[in-house]
Amino acid sequence: MDASDLTAYRTYIATYGYAPTGPTGPAGSAAAIGNTGPTGATGSQGIQGVPGTAAATGSTGPTGRTGATGSTGNSGPTGVAGPTGRTGATGPQGPIGNVGGFGSTGPTGAGATGPTGYNGTTGFTGQTGPTGAGATGATGRTGATGNNGTTGPTGATGYNGTTGYTGSTGATGPAGPTPNSPPVSGSAQASSASFTITATTSGTATTIMTAAIPTAGTWQITAQVNCSLQISQLCVFGLFDGTGTLVPNTEATAGYIGPATTYQGQGTSIWTVTTVGAVNYTVRSWAPGAVPGCTVESNAAGRTFVAWTQLTGGYVGSTGPTGPIVTTVYSSPDSSSVQWIFLGTWTTVQNGESLYMRIVGHAGYNAVANQNQVTELVFITSNNISYISGSTGNYFANGSATMNSRLSGGYNASFSPLAPSTIRIVQVSVTSYQIYIYFSGAFMGRSNYSVQIGPATTWTDSSSIATPSGNYITITPSVY
Repeated sequence: MDASDLTAYRTYIATYGYAPTGPTGPAGSAAAIGNTGPTGATGSQGIQGVPGTAAATGSTGPTGRTGATGSTGNSGPTGVAGPTGRTGATGPQGPIGNVGGFGSTGPTGAGATGPTGYNGTTGFTGQTGPTGAGATGATGRTGATGNNGTTGPTGATGYNGTTGYTGSTGATGPAGPTPNSPPVSGSAQASSASFTITATTSGTATTIMTAAIPTAGTWQITAQVNCSLQISQLCVFGLFDGTGTLVPNTEATAGYIGPATTYQGQGTSIWTVTTVGAVNYTVRSWAPGAVPGCTVESNAAGRTFVAWTQLTGGYVGSTGPTGPIVTTVYSSPDSSSVQWIFLGTWTTVQNGESLYMRIVGHAGYNAVANQNQVTELVFITSNNISYISGSTGNYFANGSATMNSRLSGGYNASFSPLAPSTIRIVQVSVTSYQIYIYFSGAFMGRSNYSVQIGPATTWTDSSSIATPSGNYITITPSVY
């Protein structure tokens, strides 16, 4: 490179800020790898200079024509490194030179130890070692017993349930004897002056007279039997009820004779019986002796007779018809949410049968009067012809309900019934109705109800949580 080329080169650098890129020369042959020199001592670390301000990048100028390659001059001192020029296009790869031999390892340098590196991450925890075989220590002494806590206050006594309604009195039975008057009595003689007895057991005994008891009561029956016997004959008698059955333990002996001559005997027995109406008792005789047979006689020499007397205290009246049925008081289950309660089932007939129900309910029990409610329901069946519209078909009954506000926390024109707020009655059939009530407030447990129905119908309690379905009517209690 001559002086003019050098001047042009420097002018280019001054103008564009970097040297122009020349063409890539041919690849030189690989030089032999020299021996590794000894490692020099580590120098002290220099002070880091303050970063300089980045210069603005100039625009790229046009590439000048490539001049002729001059002879290589002597290398001058290394100048200050200029800015890195743009990377030229990669030239073709030259032939791979021969691999040089490995140089010998130089001696270890004696530089100062570098700073300690960062601690590595903690390794995985090893497996737990075997349990030691040391002896178990002695059990410590038991600590002193703590003081007893104070007794909590006694809970309030629950409310007594209301007394159920008394059923109506049944019809009065027939009057007994007038006080201080003679008791009713009667008597009868044997129906014949003489009976020839051939029966040997009570099962075929001969009827000799009848005690016609006129009314119900407790009666004393007395019988006397006269008999005539031959040698080795026996005469026995007893009391038989209206069906012809021997009353237990009423057998009696009228007479007995051993191997001698003819003998006349007489026997008397007294029995007590209780009757529920008019009935005919009979006195019968049989002859179970060694020689069968005997003769029962009734004449002036001695009468065979029976007598009966009603004992003092009157007699048992006949049972009157069953009065209206009033069930016991039933109690409902509890729930922390609003619920339908299935009270029970009324089995009835289609002839105007009536049901009256009284419900004592509450929605909560916090000693607040207006949580309480008294509700009355009247429900009556039809004549099996007339009907109203139910939820899904013809409905052969109807009813109404009302809430007694004066027993439900006091009258309030805006009072809305909650316990229950709704009554729903499902018609299972024209003779079966299920009654449900809806509590619009929670905690209704131990609310109770009673029901009054006629003697031709029955009530079956359920008192359970269930939702009504089927053909029903809905009754909302009015307020008074």
